[in-house]
Amino acid sequence: LPGGDRKEGLREMLRARSRGRLVQGEADYQLHIIYLWYERQTRRAIELLYALQARYPGNPLYLAQIAQIQDVYEHDIVASLDTWRQLLAAAREQRANSAALAEVQARLGVARMLDRLYLTDEALEHLTAVTDLKAQEPFSSLAVAYLQLGEAHDRLGARPAAVAAYKSAIAAVPPLDPYDVRSQASKRLRHAPDVRHA
Repeated sequence: LPGGDRKEGLREMLRARSRGRLVQGEADYQLHIIYLWYERQTRRAIELLYALQARYPGNPLYLAQIAQIQDVYEHDIVASLDTWRQLLAAAREQRANSAALAEVQARLGVARMLDRLYLTDEALEHLTAVTDLKAQEPFSSLAVAYLQLGEAHDRLGARPAAVAAYKSAIAAVPPLDPYDVRSQASKRLRHAPDVRHA
């Protein structure tokens, strides 16, 4: 880590990974962060996460992180969408721990990717499913779902539905608002998008 001996630190992590009995999974998880943030080896980070997913198939964290890396680091929306769909299937089939939480997270991820692929009408199904569940986990997910729902309706030219969703987003914001939903929804309420651009 910063401030230490980079080569020796990586060597020790690899040693823990290959020889450790109790910390092998943790070593893989930490190595994926190192490869992603410090070594800029995105593929190796994803490979480690896939190995963890195979070793701990019930843990929804690994597929969610793979999907985020595919989106943010590799800019591969289609691959990210596929991974989010894998997580959704695992949650729906009760193969994921905390299945309800995993389903909400996966639906929000699927909806984001569909919207970015200009399949906004398909994203509505997933966002509506989240709002119908009145999901409280993951934290702030209901408010985020309403915000995304409002943006989707605005893109499809359904301003009254968008306004209702933005108001619901503001009402659903928890005391802490880490995703800044309140100000984003308020801004979108004040400024309707240009219909031709949307």
